[in-house]
Amino acid sequence: MPSLPRIPTRVTEGPVALDVSIGETLRRAVGSVCFNVLVGAEEDQSLVLDLGERRQRSLRLANRALTFEQRTFEGAFGVLVECMWRLDGPTGMMAVRFGSTLTDLSPSEHPLKILESRPLLGVEALHCGRELSLSFEGDYVVHVFSTAIDARVHRRVNWSFWHPEGSLTVLSGGRVEVRALGNDDSDAPPAQGLGPEDDLVDTWKRRWEVLRGREP
Repeated sequence: MPSLPRIPTRVTEGPVALDVSIGETLRRAVGSVCFNVLVGAEEDQSLVLDLGERRQRSLRLANRALTFEQRTFEGAFGVLVECMWRLDGPTGMMAVRFGSTLTDLSPSEHPLKILESRPLLGVEALHCGRELSLSFEGDYVVHVFSTAIDARVHRRVNWSFWHPEGSLTVLSGGRVEVRALGNDDSDAPPAQGLGPEDDLVDTWKRRWEVLRGREP
């Protein structure tokens, strides 16, 4: 599969039509198998999906609540969802972020775990908010709803997509940030929603590590 060109960081302003290159970037993950699903704590319930080739991390994560594989490997492709999400299956709606019926389940019992070992069959990002739709084998679909509208009120990030050459992040108001791996992030603002003690730059990669419990 051809590599994407290394493009500089750029942000699209306002609810403009979805750029063709964004769709092409997302579709690179089609055919990849999901091998890891992580859902955040009850008060957060952010979602991480690892897909494709397992790649060893440069530094193993410190969170002992994760399995050895989760601490050691990440996917060549991945999705981090920090806004509302819903899982649909062949019999109807199965789970939603902040769903009251999920709070007593262990991580291994979460309905989203059914996505593991299933290939991604299709992906779309639609409308001005770039609502994401991830379709998996077996008629399972993860719907992602961009609910962050105003960065002054809401968390800055709706969802992010990681691929081998960089990342694509949908910010508040549907703005899209594209980063190429190796960009200089020294001027990036502090991460949003991580707490004052987390002095991290707001790169997608660092947010990914924090969600997994890595000690900063």
